[in-house]
Parts: sequence; structure tokens; C-alpha cells
Amino acid sequence: MTIRDSVHNNGRRNGQSVDIPTRTWRILGASFFLLGLVNNVLYVIILSAALDLVSSVPKGLVLFCNIAPSL
Repeated sequence: MTIRDSVHNNGRRNGQSVDIPTRTWRILGASFFLLGLVNNVLYVIILSAALDLVSSVPKGLVLFCNIAPSL
């Protein structure tokens, strides 16, 4: 094994994998859950208040305008 191979493989031999600790997986899972929860807060607020936001426009149009940027 040459120095170049060592740098390219991050010091690992071919076929060896890197073990990720369980604590890291738990932190990563909790982070995705919390960010997903925050991501959906505005959608839920607009969904529940769609009729109160505008009275003359149909509810479906308000909901469509809410999700249109993601399409």
C-alpha cells in the first residue's frame, strides 16, 4: 500500500467499512424528525385557517397556492 492509496482510502484497507456509533444515529434521527416537524408547521397553520384567510376565494384555491411552489 502506497501513501497515495492510504490518503485516498482515508487510511483504511480495501473492503473495510466505517462503523457509525449508535449515539450518532439517534442524534441524526432526532434531528431529521425535529426539522421535518418544523418544516410542516406553516402548512398545517394555513391548512387549518384557509377559510379565515380569505372569505371570497374557494378553500381549494388557497390550499393549492400553498403547495404550488413545491410542485
